[in-house]
Amino acid sequence: MVYPASRFQATQANALQLSHSPRNTPVQENPHMILQLPSWRSVRRAAGEFSASAWELAFRFGQSTTIHGVNRLFSRRAGKYERCVWFLTVMLALLGAIYVSHLLSERFTEGRLETVVDSTRWPVYHIPFPVVSICPENQLNWQRLAEAKQTFLKPNESPENERLFEIIVSDYDNVQFAAFQSFANLENTPVDSLDYVNFTEVIGLMTWRCEEILSQCLWNHFAMNCCDIFSLRRSKYGFCWSFNSLETVEGREKQKVDSLWPWHTGTAGPGSGLMARVYLRPEKHYPNSTNEKGINLMITEPNVWHRDAMIVPENSNTMIEVEPVVYYYDNNTRGLGSKLRECIFDVSKAGWRQRELGQFDNDFKAKTIEIKWELKN
Repeated sequence: MVYPASRFQATQANALQLSHSPRNTPVQENPHMILQLPSWRSVRRAAGEFSASAWELAFRFGQSTTIHGVNRLFSRRAGKYERCVWFLTVMLALLGAIYVSHLLSERFTEGRLETVVDSTRWPVYHIPFPVVSICPENQLNWQRLAEAKQTFLKPNESPENERLFEIIVSDYDNVQFAAFQSFANLENTPVDSLDYVNFTEVIGLMTWRCEEILSQCLWNHFAMNCCDIFSLRRSKYGFCWSFNSLETVEGREKQKVDSLWPWHTGTAGPGSGLMARVYLRPEKHYPNSTNEKGINLMITEPNVWHRDAMIVPENSNTMIEVEPVVYYYDNNTRGLGSKLRECIFDVSKAGWRQRELGQFDNDFKAKTIEIKWELKN
């Protein structure tokens, strides 16, 4: 019998050794571990035991708690539908309590400022008289257009550029800061040919002069020269004539020679304060103007820029009464944001450069006065 792949060798009596060739060497088996998952029956049994323990804990809690509705929810005698009703009732009560707590928290946060009447007998003379600014709706005297052309345009300028110059100047007649819709007609018009013109100086030349629109000024029943007490200042509504202002060079120079400037008044009632007559001069307005005939009147605290003005129409006799109330804040309000305290201090930072209000609120009301205007054509 022949065995080609194996060989036998007798080493000793009654002994047999078997050897294999390399190509027929058997592969050794590695030991392995067998994991057996718990059966579904044992899992259900454990879950049932945990649920029973949880319900027993809930029943005990319901018997000992004083929370309204919870004792009914976890009562042993409660049925399925009764528990659903009490569950909805408890959840609605919980959500209502959370909402009311949040509402009270917001009200408490917003109501951290207290208004206290410091004095009802404070002399009104210690309160500066407000700044009164007069801004004509038609801001330019169109009769000085020829003078502006002669002053700012090159000699022998083309008729096209002269016409473009008139269009640009007419757009300035009703311009307001941050509201430049009046220049929309120039959107597709090239204006490079007039780059050499300083239109700020042009508007300064054509702005109404004091003697052209103001007359018959009275201060505390005393006749005053309007041009001595009014000065030209820039505002949201262009160039305006302002009384009692420190925003102009003339106002600051006047304060150096007059220690009482800005002026105060110790009287109140009809006839006190400032009175003036304003002339609109419609014959000198831009011929194609669609502006309303009248003035924008601004009354503010000194050193404060006004936001919105009152419109006084033509041919009217207007008296404005201002209450003598001053609001101020103590240093404890610095811990609050400017949105809550509704004012800014000199160290406050904002997203844009704002006018410093100092200690006084921007909604400053000066005192009971009468400001009388007579607008005449």
